[in-house]
Amino acid sequence: MFAVNAVQMIVYDPCAIIGFEAPKQYGLRQSIADTLGGGVMRALMTIPALKNFVRDSAQV
Repeated sequence: MFAVNAVQMIVYDPCAIIGFEAPKQYGLRQSIADTLGGGVMRALMTIPALKNFVRDSAQV
């Protein structure tokens, strides 16, 4: 059995905008939230949803 999962746990406004603006205050220009450490924050937001996905898949 295979399962495909594609989720994004943030909305662009305000979450992604804040993710770009906060580093800019310290002179860091960040092109995408997954680079320069932002991937850790995205993982912390996504892992709980993935745990639920795995639990529900196991029941099926």
